[in-house]
Amino acid sequence: MKIRKATKKDIPKIRRGLLESWLSHVDNEPMYYNRDRVEKSDIDTYYTNAMDSVDSFVLIIEENGKFIGFGKADIQKIEPWYKEQKVLYIDDIYIEKEFRKKGCAKTLLQEFEKMAKTRDIKWIKARVYSFNEPAKKLNASFGFYPLYSEYFKII
Repeated sequence: MKIRKATKKDIPKIRRGLLESWLSHVDNEPMYYNRDRVEKSDIDTYYTNAMDSVDSFVLIIEENGKFIGFGKADIQKIEPWYKEQKVLYIDDIYIEKEFRKKGCAKTLLQEFEKMAKTRDIKWIKARVYSFNEPAKKLNASFGFYPLYSEYFKII
């Protein structure tokens, strides 16, 4: 497996994977998400801006030139009462179905961790939806643990 920085040529594959991922959120939490808005999201601009930012990282994982998936992480400042003042926030990880459970997402997490270390960032944060058991298991196996939860209520 090879990891490289994403380019604008990767946007169509990223868009396809991200829509699949986001639509699973719609299917699992239909009371909170608007399918039409998700489908019309400007993913191209969002990811192009990330590729152009010094505080965002978009990585592609591939094997023999075949697209396997991608990951996006951003350096973010956090509240001043924490011991550390910035985190590397894992925004998205997507792996093509045929490559899941083969260590690809873990390889991306390892690469993000290396990137954090070279920037003297000591914390990595990831948001995982409660229904996403595979992502929760992956993060736990990589040493993540839930520090807190967010709760939502429709009124």
